[in-house]
Amino acid sequence: MALPVIWDEERIKIASNQQKSWVSINVAPSLAWESVLGFWNEQGIPLVYKNARRGIMETEWVVLDKAHGKIFGRGEIGSELAPSKVKIRVHIERGDFPDMTNVYLMQKYSSGGEAELPDAATIDWSAPQLFDHVQTPLAGLASYLKTNQQPPTSISLAAQSTSVEQLTEIVQRSGLNMLLLRKDFNHSWVSIGEALKRGKFPLEDLDRSQSLFYLELRDSEKNKSELLEQLLQKDELSKNLFGDYKLQLKLIEEGENILVRVENSQGLPTVNEVSAVILKRLKEYIS
Repeated sequence: MALPVIWDEERIKIASNQQKSWVSINVAPSLAWESVLGFWNEQGIPLVYKNARRGIMETEWVVLDKAHGKIFGRGEIGSELAPSKVKIRVHIERGDFPDMTNVYLMQKYSSGGEAELPDAATIDWSAPQLFDHVQTPLAGLASYLKTNQQPPTSISLAAQSTSVEQLTEIVQRSGLNMLLLRKDFNHSWVSIGEALKRGKFPLEDLDRSQSLFYLELRDSEKNKSELLEQLLQKDELSKNLFGDYKLQLKLIEEGENILVRVENSQGLPTVNEVSAVILKRLKEYIS
């Protein structure tokens, strides 16, 4: 299904879905990285985190005064209900084509004082981002990218390492379908848990010590879950593929990344016909 395009002009467009919003630009990720850095420099907003290889940058907590309010929008500046500070994370990744890049933008707000600001490591950036909350900075970024694209000769060594890989990707390991998350275990565990909730997966239990999420596709009275109904009807899978109608998602560390494997209740990998559909659906709800 085509995603709704909010704004489209020449080689740059703004798009959004229920989970996130982004600017799509017809340049390679390394060029986009340099241009996005230029945007924050022009706004005078410091970055406290930059990882060119993963295509991630994060601003400091910015006070929403009148000047910055024009950049970030949201609420009446100075009102009691308006948030007083905002932090933005940008994720740059390869688009659908080799020379297409998607620049995702996520915001977090705080109304507390300096001592009450959440620790950066505890922020859940995988939560859905309403377009209304990010449209102002997204439009500003798109406008800047339109007129300030970097020539290839200006690419820094850091930008040259900008990853063209996505944060989540369905891969194969030893012939089995798995979901690859380019995150550490803690962030992956949170991302999977939130994705299961948003996707209304029939989560029965979880065990962090064993790195497992348990799914119950059919209850004790043999009532089918919404997910099972979709698997049998929309995806046309045979009910014989599901055994006792219990599945589990196993998180496995692979270097700096995490793999998610779909298993049956005995801990054995499911057939690829099942795992492909489950992982594809799970990936749709992960940010």
